[in-house]
Amino acid sequence: MRTRSWPLVVTAMMAAATATACGSDGGVANQDQITFKYATYQPENSTDAKVAKWWFERVDELTPNHELDVKMFYSGSLLPPDDTLNGVASRRADAALFATSYHPKELPLSQIATVPFLSTSAEASARVHAEMYENNEAFREEFKRNGLVPLVWAVVPNNTLGFVDPVDSVDDLDGKKIRAVGISAQALEAKGAEVVALPATDLYESLEQGVIEGFSTLIFTNAVLGFNVAEVAPNLVDSGLGQYVLATQVVMNADLYEGLPDEVKGAMGQAAEEALDFSLKETQAEGELACDRLQELGGSVTTFPEDEVSAWKDGLFEGLLDQWSESASESPDLTEDAIEEFESEYLEAMSERSGEAAPDILTECANRG
Repeated sequence: MRTRSWPLVVTAMMAAATATACGSDGGVANQDQITFKYATYQPENSTDAKVAKWWFERVDELTPNHELDVKMFYSGSLLPPDDTLNGVASRRADAALFATSYHPKELPLSQIATVPFLSTSAEASARVHAEMYENNEAFREEFKRNGLVPLVWAVVPNNTLGFVDPVDSVDDLDGKKIRAVGISAQALEAKGAEVVALPATDLYESLEQGVIEGFSTLIFTNAVLGFNVAEVAPNLVDSGLGQYVLATQVVMNADLYEGLPDEVKGAMGQAAEEALDFSLKETQAEGELACDRLQELGGSVTTFPEDEVSAWKDGLFEGLLDQWSESASESPDLTEDAIEEFESEYLEAMSERSGEAAPDILTECANRG
């Protein structure tokens, strides 16, 4: 089991009864100290893991009167990606990297981020998700119902496709067995692909053994540096699908968070705002390293022709957005008005921010030639 622990920042003066109730395996260890167990299904060298570690350390700097011990569990050693919601809600982990696409029924509004062609800006998406959580009650309640508090919104670069054999056009997807999750999987199916649902942790072996021929719904840096799947599928594609998931680099158990001292919660909020800028810089730097590594592997990034992507989008986008809305309406916790309000605010915010960011790291690697 890969873990890492260091003394950090946060000491909460909680009642001894609270400490006893939480037990000694995680959470509040005694009246003077909090021990956090943080789980990520990604490896220690991934951008998301680095951002989470940076965030905890920054909270440490901002709260000199408190003490925190953080135990980091990497590579799914504590929680697999599809069990993160239940794992954090039940305190098997106190905080975690959290991809909402693994929990569509519990988080129906969040699935709007899996609609392809909606956004191609990782920065815009991260800022919009933070703003929506602040301003939209239904979106906040979606996390609250599940016992979660999102604290650090992830910068998620665009959907990277990768294949064992070269793929040069949208039509080449026909007949390919491709890993995908979320609504974006249907964009691949519309072009004749056979979609296989697999957690990211199973990709390398599945590609190596021929269970699948390609992957999607993975970011460039994780494909090359994190999960190393570019070693067996080095033919990457900048597909034009854009964003594919709403994720948080730190989601925390709600009861634990509410029990923290106000000073600590304030520091967490400030550190979260700063973490976005750190994450953007780290993502850019990791993107350059990933491009170098891909070239060492003899791989490349192909860009689908613009006219093919436009035709692909024109035939699918509105229908997939309607499908998301219809799926969200099946939730007993959401009214039609709440869904419409969320959709309108989300699309407007995304449109306003769409031109603010630099090119995606996958696009930049493709432009290297």
